[in-house]
Amino acid sequence: MAVFGRRAEAAFAQGAAAADTNHHSVAEQIAPDAAHLLAVRLEASRAALERRLERLTRQASDKAGRPIRLAPAMLIPEPCWRGRYGKFLLQALELSPYDPWNVATLPTHPADASLIEAPLHPGEPTHEAIVAVNARLGEIKRLYHEGHEQVEWTNDPADFRAAHDHAIELVKGLAADRLTALYPPEPEAAPTQADAAS
Repeated sequence: MAVFGRRAEAAFAQGAAAADTNHHSVAEQIAPDAAHLLAVRLEASRAALERRLERLTRQASDKAGRPIRLAPAMLIPEPCWRGRYGKFLLQALELSPYDPWNVATLPTHPADASLIEAPLHPGEPTHEAIVAVNARLGEIKRLYHEGHEQVEWTNDPADFRAAHDHAIELVKGLAADRLTALYPPEPEAAPTQADAAS
């Protein structure tokens, strides 16, 4: 289960730097000042998640007429943020694992899910899911660096921003794909003869 607390932000910042140790030189690690700023940004994002969770839990409980327990599920799983692509996600793209695009807030008990007609929380991500997400993050990071290499030729800051924004779109698209994979949309019912006749 993901850790949501004040210590988590420092852990993410430290983990992002430590995870890249085997892949980048020390000069490329997150500097102490940058790690502090990252921790502050993540703390604000985590606090916003806690407020959303409280509001959604209250709304679900009101709808059900009894207490409902909801929990956040990270669509790009926590190990990916703490792993080799953590620095890329957190620092280069300035994303947060706690922001709404990466979090599905879902009931943790089947009876609650049935009562409020919501998908059940998926629990911990599988090893296969983490490997698949990391593979896609690796592709996105490669495209990001290719975009930056192109900027060196054009020397246009707009191209740099475009490469940055495109990478963010791809990461958020990956999260959306994960949500669809976890909870495929209901298939549309085939038209009946009565429908065809009307």
